[in-house]
This record gives sequence, structure tokens and C-alpha cells, in this order.
Amino acid sequence: MRADNRLRVRYICGLAGNADVDRCNAMTAHGWDVTCIQKPLADEGYRWDETIPRSFRMLQPAFPFATWRAGWTLVRQAVGGRCDVSIFYGYQKPSLFFAALLCRLLGRRVISMNDSKFEDQQRSFLRDAAKIVMLSPYHGFLAATERAAAYLSYFVRRSTSVYLCAIDQTRFLKPLADAQLRPLPFDERPFLCVARFLAKKNFRGLLDAYAAYLTAASAGTPPRRLVLCGYGEQEEVLRGWIAADPRLRANVDISPTTDATTVIQLLAECLCLVLVSEHEEFGIIVTEALAARRPVIVSPRCGATDIVRPMVNGLVVAHNDPAGIAEAMAWMGADEACWIRMGRAGPPAADRADARHFCTHVARAARLA
Repeated sequence: MRADNRLRVRYICGLAGNADVDRCNAMTAHGWDVTCIQKPLADEGYRWDETIPRSFRMLQPAFPFATWRAGWTLVRQAVGGRCDVSIFYGYQKPSLFFAALLCRLLGRRVISMNDSKFEDQQRSFLRDAAKIVMLSPYHGFLAATERAAAYLSYFVRRSTSVYLCAIDQTRFLKPLADAQLRPLPFDERPFLCVARFLAKKNFRGLLDAYAAYLTAASAGTPPRRLVLCGYGEQEEVLRGWIAADPRLRANVDISPTTDATTVIQLLAECLCLVLVSEHEEFGIIVTEALAARRPVIVSPRCGATDIVRPMVNGLVVAHNDPAGIAEAMAWMGADEACWIRMGRAGPPAADRADARHFCTHVARAARLA
């Protein structure tokens, strides 16, 4: 560490997304000297907001894809220069293992960020043994959820802090307040799902649940609409499912974008967020919805259930229970006073996942105190 006690941090991630930028900005605001190193990888289909200001240094990958030359360049970037703490997002790649090992041998504190859970893969002796080796260079871990922390403790006994996929909530709360200056009446607010259009997001199950909701809706009460906001490889399939059912065609809207302005406007107008994924490492949109005073309906597979309190700020329903999801949707829209109470309970829960707490988690995982 420098004589002026300004901690030097290297944050190694994939293509730096909004949350990565938020965390690096938070560490810089804390007084740390931060360099973000992007590791080369294949395009995963994310569309990140490139307009978020950055208060830290960024090193771009020398090669766009994961080759041995790219891996060697990543090792050199991670190890080179002066550094006190190295934060690696993930641990599975050989290049990350060797970079982390070298950083530790050089006397740096080395930590890994992980979101893996027991339900992600089948257990096997060889795979588990390999993971124990790959996790060995790290002093501690940042786990996205309590389940991720439990998963890590199965392999290693090291300092672990649950950072809840921390994001900077002030980044969208001010525009959100502006968007809510002319709020929609309670009865006109739609259900909202914001997610990439992928099979694991369970849009088929969501549409089946919404169809059941439409069937059960009272004859004299107009049903609430469903807005799907996202992009991805299943968009045409999704549009086909909607077009094939007259009721869905009349009541479901698709917003094929996830730019910040659109998402903020949709959150301001919606009744609640519905995210009933089959597999979801966390679900940062849940944090954003709760911070925006919008209740949520999520599946237990969603890592963000760590900040969802059933019947307080949201509901948790199995992803493969269309009838249960439909019932939850009907219940959420039945009582405005209850909806307001649940909305007020959202910000305190979301605050646990704010980026300003990230430095505390890093210090705990790296055992700096």
C-alpha cells in the first residue's frame, strides 16, 4: 500500500457492464486508485450503457476473443504495475488462475467474485476437485448471494462477503423521480418483465401464467397489460407465441430495447416487476425495481430473492407454477393500499445492494482490516 494509504486495486472482469462501472466508480469515490482490466471473451449478447461516466482507468483487451495470446496478455496486465488488491470476476479460466497465483506470490491480496450456486450444475468428483485447485490462490471471495456463499464454503474455508451484485442506485433514481411526475392511475398500471429474450428467462412459462390470469380476470374488470422489455435470440420465437394467441396478441406489448431511459420510464409506469426465470444468477433489475418502490414477483431460482421479503416487498413463486404466478399477478393488482405499502418496503431492501457498500465487502473479503 502507498504511504498515503491510497489502496491500489485492479478489477479484472469481462466486458465491463453497468454494474462493473458502478463498483469501480464506488471504489474510486472511496479514495482507492482503481484500474479495470477487461478480459477478452466471446460476445455474450449484452448491450451495455456506454454513457455512464468513469472515474477510473480502463485497460481494453488486446484481443477481442479468448485465445492463448489473449490469455497471456491478460496475465501480464493483471500482474504488471503496482497493486495492493486484485479482484477477479470468476475463477474458471486457466488465465485467471495463473494471474491470481502470480498476484498472490507477489504479495497482493487476491479475491474472486462469484455467483455460482449448487443448482447450476450436477456435482462430480473430478469437477469439484478441479474447482478446489482453481480457487486455491484466493485470500477471500465476494459472493453475489447467500447461496453463492454457501456454494463457495463447500470448496474452501476463506473469508467471504455477500455483496448482492451491488449497483449505483443514484444513477437511475433521479431520472426515475422525473419520470414519475405524472404517474399512471393504479388501475392502468401494467405488469413488467425486463430480461434478455433467452430460454432460461422462462418467457413461455410467463406467457402461460399471464394467459391464466386473463382467463381468471373478472368480466367487468379490464385486465392489466403485460409489457416485455428486452432483446435476445428468442425474440422471434416470443413474438410467434404471442401472435398465435388472440388474447396475448391483444394484451402483450414488446419493447425491444433496454436503454436506461426506456427502462426507467417503464418502471415508473408499471404495477410490479415479474421475473420468473428458470435460472438467474442474480437479477439486478429486481434491485432497481425495489429501489423504485415497485413490488416484485420472482422465482426462487432468482438470486435477488436475498433482498425480496415475501408479502412485504414482493412475492416468490415457483417458475414452473403458471397457476401460482397468475394468482400472484391477480393478488398484486387487487389492493392499491397494499401495493403502496409493499412499494415503500422496497428501498430499504434495495439499499443493501447499493454500490456504496462495495468497498466494505472488498475489505472484508481481502481481510484488510
